[in-house]
Amino acid sequence: MDTETHLGQLSAILEFAGQKNVDVHILPFGAGTLTAAFSAFSAFSFDSESEIEAVAMDDVMNSSVIESRRDLDSYSSSYDMMLASSLTPEESMKLVRRKLESLGKGEK
Repeated sequence: MDTETHLGQLSAILEFAGQKNVDVHILPFGAGTLTAAFSAFSAFSFDSESEIEAVAMDDVMNSSVIESRRDLDSYSSSYDMMLASSLTPEESMKLVRRKLESLGKGEK
């Protein structure tokens, strides 16, 4: 990935994180094998409460949305484990700003 693209992506994260309905939590590489135990998914909550109401997943062949409470409970548990290992929103934004600063100075 070129530096300009990376800078744009990091800037977009900062912009979205400034919205009232968005929390950004970075899961650091130091979380280790925890990240390997789960497939990528997006969790959605449509109310002010943080209860997961839908999960979306994409793979090479298709996309799927899960809304069954029983299935969502599994994803909710996975999400909770990842969240517990993640940086806080404040720590996450500090990390993004540090990376932006280092990339802006030409460091990699």
